[in-house]
Amino acid sequence: MNAAAIRVLFDYNAWAHALLWNGIKQLTEDQFTQEFSYSLGSIRNHMVHLASVDARWLARVRGVRLPDRLDGDDFRAREDVSRLWSVVYNDIDLYLEHLSDATLTETLDYSARGEARETQKWQILLHVINHGTDHRAQVMYLLHQLGAPTAEQDFVYYLRDELPPRGQIHIDPAMIRQLFEYDMYATGRLVGECMAGLTDEQLDRSFGYSHDTVRAQLAHLMMGGQYWLARAFDTQIPGSVSSIFSAAAALTMGATEADLLEPVEYTTGAGVEAANIRWEMLWHLVNHGTDHRAQALAFLHELGAPTFEQDMMIYFWDYDVDA
Repeated sequence: MNAAAIRVLFDYNAWAHALLWNGIKQLTEDQFTQEFSYSLGSIRNHMVHLASVDARWLARVRGVRLPDRLDGDDFRAREDVSRLWSVVYNDIDLYLEHLSDATLTETLDYSARGEARETQKWQILLHVINHGTDHRAQVMYLLHQLGAPTAEQDFVYYLRDELPPRGQIHIDPAMIRQLFEYDMYATGRLVGECMAGLTDEQLDRSFGYSHDTVRAQLAHLMMGGQYWLARAFDTQIPGSVSSIFSAAAALTMGATEADLLEPVEYTTGAGVEAANIRWEMLWHLVNHGTDHRAQALAFLHELGAPTFEQDMMIYFWDYDVDA
């Protein structure tokens, strides 16, 4: 995955962030700071957390001193958080302008969560994007509870809206495989650790949002896997969690860079003719998994079931992933 591809993914991140802010702007100040019991609490806290964490990761990849972690309580007004975002994400845009292909495979040694870490820069940058998807999904659920508008943050919708430049993009198949291994790890934890102890009544409890129940969220993830892998590789995928992920691993294992850069034509569920580059379809599938796992985890919290952090970086740390 080269610098041009990373810039497209960060442009998607900015597009999706803008959708989120459109909903946040409909809130009152009291709603913006209203506390919730899950994850970081208020919408304000989520937004400060995203800006703070992204600024710290940017400092690491730039090799400069890490800024202090920011506390949501220090930002009373929505406009204060909006100004913070302008500063942080302008800095990220400036960094991306000068990002080179060679930079992506440089290895950083640093300390995080009290331990020494070693991570390649491409892993950090993809984590930032995936982390944004995770927290946007959480905030969208909170916006729904407050009666504010929400939006779908699918990568394929960004592609249809923005049609980014594609000519200079190169994709490393090994990186795509690692993304699917992360997706398999995270969904495996969702099913094996968090959903395993639920009753049928809990699995089918209605939350009135997105796909409504925990069971339906998992079914949608499985359907999405079948749907997009079938489109991308013109093959039928068996319909169980393990078989879908096994098929994804096998299909991506055999893909070359030329395969990943090939355009694929298909017909949407609405009967519209469409086309995407194969790697775009695969990134969409991984990103879509993060989005819906975040929604399912919010439901699980309300059911009193176990949850976990699905950060891509935690996967890279725990499984000692190398490029």
